[in-house]
Amino acid sequence: MSNIQTLTAYDIIEKKRHRLENTYQEIDYMVSGYTKGTVPDYMMSAWLMAICMGGMSKKETFALTEIMMKSGDVISFDTTVVDKHSTGGVSDSTSLILVPILASVGVDVAKMSGRALGFTGGTIDKLEVFDGYKADVSQDVFKKLIKKNHGAIISQSAYIAPADKAIYALRDKTATVDSIPLIASSIMSKKLASGAKIILLDVKFGSGAFMKTEKDAIALAKLMVEIGAHFGRKMEAIVTNMDSPLGTGVGCVYEIKNVLSCLDNNSCDLLTLSKYFATRLVVLATNCDEKHAQSLVEDSLKTHKARHKFDGIISSLGGDIGVADNLPQSKYTYQVKAKINGYITHIDAYGIAKAVQHLALNSDNKKVEGVELASISKKVNVNDVIATIHSNNKISKSTIEDIEKAITISSKNKKKKLIYKVIKGEK
Repeated sequence: MSNIQTLTAYDIIEKKRHRLENTYQEIDYMVSGYTKGTVPDYMMSAWLMAICMGGMSKKETFALTEIMMKSGDVISFDTTVVDKHSTGGVSDSTSLILVPILASVGVDVAKMSGRALGFTGGTIDKLEVFDGYKADVSQDVFKKLIKKNHGAIISQSAYIAPADKAIYALRDKTATVDSIPLIASSIMSKKLASGAKIILLDVKFGSGAFMKTEKDAIALAKLMVEIGAHFGRKMEAIVTNMDSPLGTGVGCVYEIKNVLSCLDNNSCDLLTLSKYFATRLVVLATNCDEKHAQSLVEDSLKTHKARHKFDGIISSLGGDIGVADNLPQSKYTYQVKAKINGYITHIDAYGIAKAVQHLALNSDNKKVEGVELASISKKVNVNDVIATIHSNNKISKSTIEDIEKAITISSKNKKKKLIYKVIKGEK
C-alpha cells in the first residue's frame, strides 16, 4: 500500500475500511498528525468510523494505546503505586472510600480523577463540596502527597495522554465512541501514563453504565487487562452491576454524605463493593492472602483509620473538612413516599440520573441538586419515605413522577447481585 516515506491519511483510511491491519507507523501518523493539525477532522473521523465498523486487532490496539500514552507526560514513582479505575456509573463513589482505606494500611495509591462525564458529577466535582479543595496540582506535589499520606486524589493532568483527549472530543462529536478497542485504548493510555504498577478496573454494565450488556463489559475488561499486562502492569478487572445506583445518594452533596457514612462503617452496596476493591488491591500490592487483606480493610474502618485518612487527604489539598458536619443544603425538598407495602427491589439508575440532570439544568448551585434514596432490599410500608428530592429551584411534578417511576416496590424481596466476573492478568 504505502511505506513510511509516502504515508497518506487516505491510504491508511482505505486500508482500515477494507478491514486490514494498520501498522504502528500508520497509527502513529494518524494520531500524531491529528494532534499537530496535519490530519484534518474529517479524515480522522473517517478512520475512527472505519475502526468502529471493522474493529482493531490486539496489535493495533496495543500500538494505539502506546502512541497516545507517549503523547504527553508519563509519571514514574519511587514506590509501587496502585490505582483503580471505574468505567463510570450512577452514585459511583468507590474511589473516595477505597483510597483512604488503602492509604491507612500503608498501600500507596495515586488517583487521578475527572469531572462530570455522562450522567452525574465526577470524583473531583464531589470533592469540591469541601471548600478550598484544590485538585489541580503539579506532579511534584502529587508525589509528595503520596509520600506523606500514602494516597492522593487529584484532577487528571492536561499533560497526561493529550492525544487521547483530542481524539475523544472528536469521537464524542462523530458517533465513534462506541468501539471496544477505542474505549480500551483511551482508558489504558491514561492509566499507563499515570504511573501505577498495579491497576484494578471496575467495568460496569447496565442502564446506568456506558456498557449496557454483561457480554460487552466482559469483552472490554478482558481487553484492558491484556493491554495492561502487555505493558508490564499487574492487572485485575471486576465486572459489576450498574442497573441501580450504587449508593443511596445521587448528586455531589448526597454522594459525599453517603461516602462519609460508609467511612463510618455503615453498611450499604457502596461500602460492600469498596471493601472488595480495597481487599483485592491489598492482595495485589502486598501478595498477602485474601483473608489477611480483608481483616486489614475491616480494621481500618472499625478503628476509624480510614475516616481519619480521608480527612487528611482532603486537608492536604486545602479542603475544609469541617464542611462534613455542615454540608450545603438546597432551598427545596420533596419526599417521595411508598404507595404500597413491600420491598424496594429495583431503582432504575438511568431514570434517577436523568432526573438529577434535569434538576441541575438551571440551578445556581449544581452541587446541592440531587436525590437521597432508600436502599435496595429495604422493606417499606405505605407512606414510608423512599426518596428525598433536593433542589434550589421549585421541584416540578414531572421530576417527582420520574423519581416515582424509577423505584420498584415488590411483594417479594430480591437480592441485588453486585459482582459478575473477576478477570485476572499477570504482567
